[in-house]
Amino acid sequence: MMNMTVSEGSARWGESREAGRVARRRKRRTVLLTAWGGILLIGALLSGFGGDLGFPNPRALSHIAIVLIFLIGGVLIWRNWRETDEMQRRLAIQTWAVIGLTNFLLVPTFNVLSEWTGHFEWNAHVWKISVATGLIYYLIQRVRS
Repeated sequence: MMNMTVSEGSARWGESREAGRVARRRKRRTVLLTAWGGILLIGALLSGFGGDLGFPNPRALSHIAIVLIFLIGGVLIWRNWRETDEMQRRLAIQTWAVIGLTNFLLVPTFNVLSEWTGHFEWNAHVWKISVATGLIYYLIQRVRS
């Protein structure tokens, strides 16, 4: 009969694999966040001091920085989405659905109110109310689970 004992070194292979994955994830996040912060700093410097540094078109450079910020943010979101489990994904999808539904209901309501009151600056308020509603929903669901 074959001996089925596991040696001491290979008994914790799953733990070492997970520790390596966590270390790589931490390193990757650190590098991406550092790059993102650097791009933000460069964009701020170029937009604030573009005339003094003699750049031919500082607006184009700030637009490039914005595109890079969106790309890095998209990569971060995509990586985090891949690492989450189905419960966190479901909660994220439901939260975005609550935000969308709130916005869908409030935009026509506030458009009618703006016609009645003459105050036409409701769009930013509707978005803030929708995001706040989504945040409250998310926090309630996190506390309940």
